Amino acid sequence: HYEDNTTKDVTEAIEIDTSKYNKEKDGTYEIIISYLENNVLAKSFFLATVGTGVNDDGNQGGNDEKVFGPGVYTLDMAVVLQDYVTDQPVYDNTSFVDGFYVLKGMNAKRANSSQFSLFLEKEETSWIEFDVNGTATVTIKVSSTGGTNTSVVAIYDSENSLVANNEGITDIYGTTETVITYTLTTGYYRLLSPAGMTNSTRGIRVYSIVVDQK
Repeated sequence: HYEDNTTKDVTEAIEIDTSKYNKEKDGTYEIIISYLENNVLAKSFFLATVGTGVNDDGNQGGNDEKVFGPGVYTLDMAVVLQDYVTDQPVYDNTSFVDGFYVLKGMNAKRANSSQFSLFLEKEETSWIEFDVNGTATVTIKVSSTGGTNTSVVAIYDSENSLVANNEGITDIYGTTETVITYTLTTGYYRLLSPAGMTNSTRGIRVYSIVVDQK
């Protein structure tokens, strides 16, 4: 999938068409591979760094990762999961919102409740990760997996420390969407169903994440 929105079908080998990018400049380009697996659309996302390492100003530069500046980054599962089939896998390393959010760990799946959600497996086996650059208000909408079920939701930082939310919520009940907010500073974070806690024997449904970054 090239920047000009053209695509190329491949079967065994992948060859990058160098005419599609300016190889005189340093840059990171996204290669999107889509394929069918048991008649289900599966997607994998890879990043390839190419170029000479020369920045726009003509000076030598490094191959730095993309840094997301101030803005609102909305991950709405009802939108991003439209191409996935209910109860089918959403694979490790799938990225959303131009790469701001990345799914990691064991395959998650799309759940079909009153609104499409991403089901994260129990006990930290799958999670959604993102980076904050500056300060941010983070709003998540989550639920448990059934009308009488209870789950645990958590955000951990890069030191694997539990981050407190503004409402003091840990347990979530039933399938009604629970809104939880966090105030975060610069760093790496991951949203998951934690391990080793009461009610951590179930996964969680994630309906949306909004990071309002200043």
